[in-house]
Amino acid sequence: MSRHNNLRVRMPEATSIACAVALNRFNAMVFFDNFEEILSRSGVKLDLNRLWNLDETGIRTVPSATRILAEKGAKQVGLLTSAEKGNLVTICACGKAHPPTYIFPRVHFKDHNMLNGAPNGSSGFATSSGWINRELFPQVLNHFFKSHERFKRQSWYSHHGQPRRPHNS
Repeated sequence: MSRHNNLRVRMPEATSIACAVALNRFNAMVFFDNFEEILSRSGVKLDLNRLWNLDETGIRTVPSATRILAEKGAKQVGLLTSAEKGNLVTICACGKAHPPTYIFPRVHFKDHNMLNGAPNGSSGFATSSGWINRELFPQVLNHFFKSHERFKRQSWYSHHGQPRRPHNS
């Protein structure tokens, strides 16, 4: 390593084979062609600042061990940490300044305990898997549009290829 200054030892990021294979130029072009067709059929003029991406990030409740330095020749190097994997908590980061939506892997959501220390305006939900599902998606969208009240009447989104306007609830 000392001979190759441009190389570093790094921890790799996990990428699923499905994501790596599915995200290519052809599939991206097909997606945007379909999206453009839906917009032209619906007659909606969409401003780029009104196009939002709702993305999920899974975070483990037990942090993974980091790399540590050890003396040369040490056979066993330990770090006091939890041996369990922990639970997966999903965070939906919706927009530039929108507070996140937390989805916890449990049956019941307890607002007073689970959002302690979360940013103001954050919302929380519970599902058995800890991931967003079909039943929860409209609730997450309602939370998103509630925090973007001034765009509510002008915004548009698609659900299963059918243009819809967000409903007030």
